[in-house]
Amino acid sequence: MNKLLTTLTVSAIAVAGLTTFAVPKVDAATTYYKVKVMDDGLRIRTGPSTSSSVITGVAKGETYKYLGRTGNWTKILYGSSKVYVSSSYVKKYSVTRYYKIKVMADNLRVRTSSSTSSQQVGSVDSGETYRYLGKKGDWIKFLYNGEKRYVHADYVKKYAVLKLTNSGASKASKNFVTPTSGPITQGYGAASGVYGYTFHNGIDYGAAKGTPVYATAAGKVTTSKNYGAYGNYIMMTHTIDGSSFTSLYAHLNSRSVSVGQTVSQGQLIGTVGETGNAFGAHLHFELHRGTYVYSATSAASSVNPLDYL
Repeated sequence: MNKLLTTLTVSAIAVAGLTTFAVPKVDAATTYYKVKVMDDGLRIRTGPSTSSSVITGVAKGETYKYLGRTGNWTKILYGSSKVYVSSSYVKKYSVTRYYKIKVMADNLRVRTSSSTSSQQVGSVDSGETYRYLGKKGDWIKFLYNGEKRYVHADYVKKYAVLKLTNSGASKASKNFVTPTSGPITQGYGAASGVYGYTFHNGIDYGAAKGTPVYATAAGKVTTSKNYGAYGNYIMMTHTIDGSSFTSLYAHLNSRSVSVGQTVSQGQLIGTVGETGNAFGAHLHFELHRGTYVYSATSAASSVNPLDYL
């Protein structure tokens, strides 16, 4: 899974010149949220349920305005319609808009307040840029050497800057890697119940029998055995930035680590199989905050692995 977004800055400066914006005269930045689609053919539905009508499918990489969440469904704005997609296949991120100014003249005087009679404390030159803080009459308030200062509005241009940042588990995401190759054949969240559970506590990777499986993070093996619905499975504990997690890898064909063993991130721990209650070869992968607690009807201690990979 590719990382969604690293923090970046997009300035609204056109190639041929500076584009200005008619924006409110406020100091504060504004923040809103969007989602990025992480899988091709993601279905858009009229409601937060698999029984709701499918409107269309959307492609991987497309972005939409985030409107909220209902259970394991994310509400988005599609055109002018409020619709739903499965939260397992989108990444939420924040968009912060703030403003800067570009100086358009040399030796522009910097003053302590919005008046020509106020003290001059410095000067700025053409092409320099500064954080915009607001407007008072014909004067622009901006950040100059850590202080709130003023320049005349006739000699600067204001432009918008967008800062895009991962939401939720962005800090932890660098500490987990995808455990195997192959497409996701079942996502995290609500399930039909046909296999005995109405909540799927992990994600399934469709991969050929024998495909390598790797440790998602450095940790210690707590379980390595063949038992029950999981078949051949491995559990590991991890400590990430002071927080504990448990990962689980099920339906394995083979296991190459034992209880008590310490493993490194990306280390080979087994291979994909179809042991236990598996219909076709695949890896069932779970991630839990803290210790492992399972429920067939709710998330319990599990989290959506896609929020961390």
